[in-house]
Amino acid sequence: MAKPSFINVVNDAAIYNRSDGSEFVFFVPEKWFDNNVAQINGDVINIIGILDYTIMDKSGKFGKLKKFYWPSAFLTRPSYIEKKKDVVLTKNSPKLDYRLLHYKKDAEIICCIQIPMLADNIEEIYRIFLGGSLTMTQTISYDKLQDIFMDSISFNDAAYDSTMQLLGIPISGICRNPKDKTKQFRFGDMNNMYDYLAIQVDKISKYTSPQTSITSSNWDEAVMNAILLSDKQTDSSTYSPLEKLMMEQCNIEVKP
Repeated sequence: MAKPSFINVVNDAAIYNRSDGSEFVFFVPEKWFDNNVAQINGDVINIIGILDYTIMDKSGKFGKLKKFYWPSAFLTRPSYIEKKKDVVLTKNSPKLDYRLLHYKKDAEIICCIQIPMLADNIEEIYRIFLGGSLTMTQTISYDKLQDIFMDSISFNDAAYDSTMQLLGIPISGICRNPKDKTKQFRFGDMNNMYDYLAIQVDKISKYTSPQTSITSSNWDEAVMNAILLSDKQTDSSTYSPLEKLMMEQCNIEVKP
């Protein structure tokens, strides 16, 4: 990420430099705090730098939404935090609750740009991607998702004995068609690279087939979804085959 004009680096801190009464604003999903993707420690916040931001003028009007791209963890010190409910960032974004991190003049957007290069940072980005948190705002283009991991690996001076193609397996599995979660996004027309819905990796089986659904880690949910998927695959107007089996509403005849 190139240094924007509104940032100065002073004593290794990236600070907001505008003196026109405007404020720099990060949009952080509330679930990031619930899932420990963002952690508050006193007056600083430890966070992953793949965020949406804007500049708010002195009258309180938001400017154009942009992407802040720093594929690693860092500390930030906002001037104040504001909570907002049911925010829709873009036409593709779902309605979510956010915490808005506001930065006035001389506030530290990045407390120290000399960030330790750690493989843990790469693992954290991969973890929140598998958990559906990284892409929950749907402001990251589908065809750029693999770049996040590759840039994070490079940023943290690491290397792995694997090819980029392997990243396509979890990416294609997690990103679903928002209108039909049983279908992967890549099987659609893909005219809009933001029109996908990322789900948790352990939820994929519930949308695949009755057989894979019943292998889910949550047994109650596994049975329910296996029955629902089985019902879609039969013309029966009463009970699906799995429902008959689970509810003992089947007549099993053993012939000699």
